Amino acid sequence: MKKYYSLFLKFSTVFFICTAVIISSVNITLKFTPLYKYDIKTLNIENDTKLTELELMRNYKAIIRYTENSSASVLNLPDFNLSNNSKIHFQEVKHIFITLKYLLYICIILGSVLMIYYHRKGYFKLYKYISLSLIAIPIILCIPFFVNFNKSFTIFHKLFFKNDYWEFDPSVDPVINILPEKFFFHCALFILALIVLSSFLFAVIYKRKSKKGIF
Repeated sequence: MKKYYSLFLKFSTVFFICTAVIISSVNITLKFTPLYKYDIKTLNIENDTKLTELELMRNYKAIIRYTENSSASVLNLPDFNLSNNSKIHFQEVKHIFITLKYLLYICIILGSVLMIYYHRKGYFKLYKYISLSLIAIPIILCIPFFVNFNKSFTIFHKLFFKNDYWEFDPSVDPVINILPEKFFFHCALFILALIVLSSFLFAVIYKRKSKKGIF
């Protein structure tokens, strides 16, 4: 029984830390506005929306602020009127991000406590397991992303949303034009890159602590 309990604690530690890294990567990407600014030019969003870069950034930042503000009930954008369905969808998106924020706090607290415990015991293999787990995630996710991102994007929405309000009609909600699918693809790549970087950092820590190669 003691052996299984020990395995459970180690597995929980890896799970908490990996989950914290993934959620943190999502949050960093969300707040990394230079990525959207880059895509404004790369994806010709100005031409598609007839808005200036300044106007596009203003609306994008308003969306980001809304998703982080648990007290804001309705999204109001400077240059767009939103349909009732789109408002509901953005509320659902905000709910997901708020939930992820609390989950992040839980994972950081529990993961840190367990990591400190095992670090003091000199059990550095957890760094290796975390590193390998994190590198496995991008490998697994990259396959559907690159094979058919559109289908993966659709499946993602069907899993997390109970309605079809995420299927914006540009004639009704032109706000969707400022968030093209390729931008979300670039966000996904950025998130995966951050996860890979985190995996590398844990590998470096393991190598230095154990004086061994990661593999």
